[in-house]
Amino acid sequence: MIPAVLAPALAPALGPVVGGWLVTDVSWRWIFYVNLPVGVFGFIFGALFLKESREPSAGRFDAAGFAGAAHGDNGYFDVRVARHCRAPTEPTDA
Repeated sequence: MIPAVLAPALAPALGPVVGGWLVTDVSWRWIFYVNLPVGVFGFIFGALFLKESREPSAGRFDAAGFAGAAHGDNGYFDVRVARHCRAPTEPTDA
C-alpha cells in the first residue's frame, strides 16, 4: 500500500529535481533516454492489464454546456488579464 501512495506523492517533487540535474550536469538529450523505457513500460503494461470499456450509448452532444464551459473559462481568463493590466487608480510618485 505504501509504494502505491508514495510514488504519486514523490514524482512531482523528484521530477523537476532529476530533470534539472540531467539538463545541467549531463545533457538535455538524456531526458529522452530516460523517458523512452518509461514509455515502453507504460505501453506494455497498458496493453496487458487494462481492459477496454465502452459506454452503451454516448448520448447527444451538449452544445449549450460546451459553449457555457468555453465562455466561463474565457471569462475568468479575461477578468484575470484585465485585472493585471489595468491602469492604477491613484497617481504614483515618480
